[in-house]
Amino acid sequence: MRNTLIVFGAAMLLAQVFTAQAQPIERPQAARSHWSAGGERHPLRMLRGLDLTDEQKQQLQDLRERQQQHRMANRDSVKEAHQWLKRSTEQLLSLPEFDATLAAEIAARKAELLKTREQEKLKAQFELQQVLSAEQLAKLKAKHKTKHKHRFAIPKG
Repeated sequence: MRNTLIVFGAAMLLAQVFTAQAQPIERPQAARSHWSAGGERHPLRMLRGLDLTDEQKQQLQDLRERQQQHRMANRDSVKEAHQWLKRSTEQLLSLPEFDATLAAEIAARKAELLKTREQEKLKAQFELQQVLSAEQLAKLKAKHKTKHKHRFAIPKG
């Protein structure tokens, strides 16, 4: 009886796996990934259709290269900070009693990383807006609003 249940359970599990693989998940166009079919990333895809001048295209390319150089220069320190956070969290969770001092230090370091990341993001957005005209900026905001509209939609059921 027990073996029959195990075999039946395994068969049901396999049936669910194969059924799930046979039916691809359809997502709305706005929810699709920013990766193309070939695996290439298009970080400035949202800027398509804004009728950028050659000068603006060059300014955006320079901006992107500066940001990438900045990320590469700080990559080791960010990686080290994340490793410290992981080790410290594991250490905290393995202690027999909760260490409030260590927890506060972890929280402070994590907050500092998030703050730095958000500041860099806001700086990049500001620099992008400096390159675009008012009309292009309005068009970009409208595209962004329609792209992210699905995130806050309540599913109909």
